[in-house]
Amino acid sequence: MAVDRVANGLAPQISGAIRQAAQSTGISFQYLLTTAQIESNLNPSAQASTSSAQGLYQFIDQTWLGTVKQGGAAFGMGQYADAISQTADGQYQVADPAMRSAIMKLRTDPAASAMMAGVLARNNAEQLSATIGRAPTEGELYTAHFLGPDGAGRLINAATGNPNANAATMFPAAAAANRPIFYHRDGSAKSVADVYDRLTGKFDTARVAVMRPPGDIPNVTNVTSTPATTTAAPISFANLYAPVPSTLRSLSSPVPDTAGVTQALASADNRPPPQTTRPMFQDMFSDPTRGAVARTVASLWTDQSATGQTASSSVAPVATNGQSAEQPVRTLELFTDGAANVRGMFTGRG
Repeated sequence: MAVDRVANGLAPQISGAIRQAAQSTGISFQYLLTTAQIESNLNPSAQASTSSAQGLYQFIDQTWLGTVKQGGAAFGMGQYADAISQTADGQYQVADPAMRSAIMKLRTDPAASAMMAGVLARNNAEQLSATIGRAPTEGELYTAHFLGPDGAGRLINAATGNPNANAATMFPAAAAANRPIFYHRDGSAKSVADVYDRLTGKFDTARVAVMRPPGDIPNVTNVTSTPATTTAAPISFANLYAPVPSTLRSLSSPVPDTAGVTQALASADNRPPPQTTRPMFQDMFSDPTRGAVARTVASLWTDQSATGQTASSSVAPVATNGQSAEQPVRTLELFTDGAANVRGMFTGRG
């Protein structure tokens, strides 16, 4: 299987963290791997120089706090989730400086970062599909990293309804911070269709690159986003996630708040980017007044055992930690199974 070959070519810690997150959240391993490649070059310690983005998935401060607050308890991060509060204007904060430092440091832990990336991915996809009226492709879903789910929805709809519209006018703040994405080299503004093609196309290219056999995949210490010679066809939204019981399918899914695609996408334009372990993205644009995880998604992570609910449906099996790939995961344990495993990863984190 291609995914297994790719996983074997990565550092065990990175591969294991992403695989566990994929199994626990229902987001595909391929999607989470591609996102980590674009966001941080598969470097768990990556730190943006122009924003608060940090870690394997380049979470900015507010999105990380919001995601941990609303989804962390299901994955053994309850003490951190409880320490986070939300102000009247929607900002997330932690009263204790030491606790805040510990929470933010978790972004550099591959297991914590990958798990929260999967959680945020489900949320973004849910919002995006509601906005565009259909299931987004992986490339479209990734635009939510760049513009947030609301902005991504506007871009996708405009690309269909008004493709020649000025993208910089539609997204002035994003354009000001990411000129290579919104402007041509001669300084003229790109159209909505141009920006849409750029963002989705570069994700598809990165996906093809990271899914090469391990012999062709650079070690985690020197991975680069080398453009592929062929363009992958858009992935169906139905294939983005591991099969989930019908009772959960209507709740959709989204992507990690990773900072922005900016510099990486720009430098990947018809030439390999320079090898570097530094993150290649600008800060993301998101609405701080909304929760990081939709309530309908968060409700899936509550412990149903108290109500005596059970389920026999299974999620697509994934072999992790030596367990058989044939072992099913019960519907209502989609997230609680992950919590048991992840809790051990965070022991002693303070």
